[in-house]
Amino acid sequence: LHWWTSGGEAKALQVLKDDFAKKGGTWKDMPVAGGGGDAAMVTLKARIVAGDPPTAAQIKGPTIQEYDEEGVVAPYHIHEVASAENWDSLLSPQVANHMKCDGFTKYCAAPVNIHRIDWFWANK
Repeated sequence: LHWWTSGGEAKALQVLKDDFAKKGGTWKDMPVAGGGGDAAMVTLKARIVAGDPPTAAQIKGPTIQEYDEEGVVAPYHIHEVASAENWDSLLSPQVANHMKCDGFTKYCAAPVNIHRIDWFWANK
């Protein structure tokens, strides 16, 4: 479940889909347009409440821990990959901690992009 539906976002997502397929995965797409992710979060919550959570979802940092505290994050299988690839040495602590659950001890998510909201650009 994701909200990368605009032109550039869809192109970026296609790179992830292609890489996943090359590694033998089957991508089941569930795009939810609108609201900068707000509509997707409403859809995600509705699916969880209905007992039909997606296998994977695009979620913003702190929300990952909130879902984990509610007991809806799947077992931390990605932690095995993160440990094998030594993510703690590759990611800054600020990024790594947003990807960890279980008291910030185990990876339960992978960073796909990093950005801030509310940017302000100015020219002279």
